[in-house]
Amino acid sequence: MLYCRENMDDYELIDTKEQLSAAMRERVGYNEIASAVGRMYGLLWDFIMRRGLRVVGPPFIYYHSWSDESADLECGFPVSEPFEGEGSIRPFTLPSLRAARGTHVGPYDRLVETYGSMERWIRSQGYEPADHMWEAYLNDPEKVPDEELMTEVIWPIK
Repeated sequence: MLYCRENMDDYELIDTKEQLSAAMRERVGYNEIASAVGRMYGLLWDFIMRRGLRVVGPPFIYYHSWSDESADLECGFPVSEPFEGEGSIRPFTLPSLRAARGTHVGPYDRLVETYGSMERWIRSQGYEPADHMWEAYLNDPEKVPDEELMTEVIWPIK
């Protein structure tokens, strides 16, 4: 696993594997992301517990697209078995593809620095970054200080 701190140039190319997930998708304004994500994770967790689904990886946010005002995002938990959706909760599959990967260590509000560094790295390798990506949250912000938060960033390449 590679960690991005001040240098933030520690990335690698990987091939992801498809992963079934329980997810919710919404378009939210940038100022509303934290509250929307908290609400969606709460609803998803309740659904997962009621259905007895087994979570097999860290929670994630898949960014389908973004603009200057908002983001089209999908919050989810990887699960081990197929299930039927309910309301706005549905099956979603993280894709199998070629991507750049790095692990941001630090506050979420500094992820933009990792994205800038990662984009430069992707281009230096002769690729173009895709218009979508996802983040997996490797530890709990309620249990570790902000400077120890670990976020795996997966950015597909073209």
